Amino acid sequence: MKNYIKILGITAIALVIGFFTISCDVEPPEDKITPLSVPSNVTITVVKRTMTVTWNEVSNASGYEIITYSEGCGSGKRKINTKDITAVSYNPDNAKANPPTAVEGTTSVLNSVKDDGTQANGSVLILAKNKIQITLMPNNMAGADPTEPMASKVTAKVRSLGEVISGNGYSDSGYSAVVEKPITTGMGGM
Repeated sequence: MKNYIKILGITAIALVIGFFTISCDVEPPEDKITPLSVPSNVTITVVKRTMTVTWNEVSNASGYEIITYSEGCGSGKRKINTKDITAVSYNPDNAKANPPTAVEGTTSVLNSVKDDGTQANGSVLILAKNKIQITLMPNNMAGADPTEPMASKVTAKVRSLGEVISGNGYSDSGYSAVVEKPITTGMGGM
């Protein structure tokens, strides 16, 4: 009987120690999240009213966020996400207003077309993982060539988008430096 009580006591002590050990916070394994590189070689070309932005692809990026801006018209003020396949109007000038107004639009401008089937002003096309295109508004000044854009300058910046699942994966990068392209035929260039 004494042996039975000893075994029961030892078992009870072992169970108490076991419960305390289980209830203690166990340090989770270190997350394996790798930051993505900032996209490089961001380039803007403008041919007539077509603005194209390209950049070098980043390894392991699941997509990119591109913010473009146009001076002289609103058609180039866009926020494009190639991961989610979205494009909306985006005007950081509105954040500076007093009081601030909406910076990001909710209406999609992705592949928006006019009744005749041509790209609408401000329409965005995602041409590749690292290439987007925006149709800029035509120059409507008296005597101006309507095949030329109204914008006097356009800018773009790009960041890599990652994906993290269960503590593993890649985090978003910061934005690239802002790249700008003056347009001499725009309203500011006349």
